[in-house]
Amino acid sequence: MAFSFTVEDGDGLPGANSYLSVAEANDYHEGRGNTVWTVSTVTDAMKQAALVRATDYIDKRFGTKFRGWKQTSTQGLQWPRLDAEDNSGYLLQDIPVQLKQATAEYALRALSLHELTPDPVSPVPEQHHTNGYTRDTSPTGEVVRKTERVGTVEETTQYRNVGGSMSAASTSTKSRLVSDYNIPEYPAADMLLTELLAGSRRQIARG
Repeated sequence: MAFSFTVEDGDGLPGANSYLSVAEANDYHEGRGNTVWTVSTVTDAMKQAALVRATDYIDKRFGTKFRGWKQTSTQGLQWPRLDAEDNSGYLLQDIPVQLKQATAEYALRALSLHELTPDPVSPVPEQHHTNGYTRDTSPTGEVVRKTERVGTVEETTQYRNVGGSMSAASTSTKSRLVSDYNIPEYPAADMLLTELLAGSRRQIARG
C-alpha cells in the first residue's frame, strides 16, 4: 500500500494522518529560526514522515486526555472534537492553533531524534521455569529511581528488582503497560497542549 500524506482539515477525514501540512510547518519553523527543519537537505518526504510521527505521538500520548469527544466515529485522528472548550469557555473548533503548533514542535524533534517514544533500556530477563509457569526474576525494566549529574559523571538508573517474590507471569501483572518514567518530556511542545487537556482548565471568575 502506497503511503498517502493526508492533513486533517477539520472535517474528520478517515484517512488523515497529520494535523499540519508541510507548508504550515515550514512557516512555523522559519519564523522561529529552526534551521534543523528549514535546511535544504531536509526533503518534503522527510518532513511528512516527521509530521506523521508527531501526530501519532500526540494521539497516543494525549488521546484519552483531550477535552470533549471525537466529532465522528470514522475520523482518523482525535481531532476535530465536539464540546471541547478552551480556558476562556470558547469552543475549540476544527484543528486548534495550539495543536498545530505542538505538532510542529514534536515534528522538529521527530526529525532529529526520529523516535519520540524510545524503548526503555532494560536488563535481559532471567527466565525460570517453576511449577509449570515461566517466571521472570530479573529487574522488570520499570525505573524506580534515576540520578543525573552535570559534567563527566555518568547517569545512574535503578530498576525495580522483583526477586523470588514474583508471581507467575501468566496470572499476575508485573507493572503498568506504560510507565510514566519511560515517556520523555518535551516542554516546548507539551506546554502548548495544556489548554486542550481535561483537568487543566482554569477557574474563570465572571462578575
